Amino acid sequence: MEELQRLAEEAPSPAFRVAITGSAGVGKSSLIARIVRHTEASGAKIAVLACDPRSPLSGGALLGDRIRIQTRIPEAVYVRSFSTGTLDHTIPDNMELILRLIDGFGFSLTLVETAGAGQTDSAIRHFVDRVVVLVQPDAGDAMQWEKAGILEIADIIVLNKCDMPGARAVASHLRACLNIVGDSQTPILPVSSVDDSGIGALLTQIGLTDSSCE
Repeated sequence: MEELQRLAEEAPSPAFRVAITGSAGVGKSSLIARIVRHTEASGAKIAVLACDPRSPLSGGALLGDRIRIQTRIPEAVYVRSFSTGTLDHTIPDNMELILRLIDGFGFSLTLVETAGAGQTDSAIRHFVDRVVVLVQPDAGDAMQWEKAGILEIADIIVLNKCDMPGARAVASHLRACLNIVGDSQTPILPVSSVDDSGIGALLTQIGLTDSSCE
């Protein structure tokens, strides 16, 4: 552990860090794969860290997100899964150390997929530059998302599967919820589940160069 701490302390300038969060089945892994495909062509050295939930009974984690992501992205991309911690149910307890070690290997972009979304997911905000919250039309009422605290942590809200029925109404409800809490600035970006429409706009909002969409 001391050696890891030393390597972390000697790390160069940190990578640009982006967290992708949302409820189970909303398409986090798919969105990460699409972001990677559009950014790795620019020469970015990318790391993907997937946080898998820890069993409350056995304390173990399946770590299956790595398998799901790796089948969709280039082999050169570094992908690792970590179990969530005992202090937070969405990221590892040693998240800061993990990210600093990643920095030490010269990565320019680190994507973090959290294990869930809601009030317990707010800790990730302290470790990343951008938080992207992913929702979809059939994932529940927008007011419930606000009550759960999911919208409060977002720098960007992505309405995934925007080609599904009801997507436009959900976008309106999301904006209304944000307006209620005085937030008129957080962008809500529709992204298609059929093609890559919306990915270019998302990368622009995140602050990444999307050379393949120019």
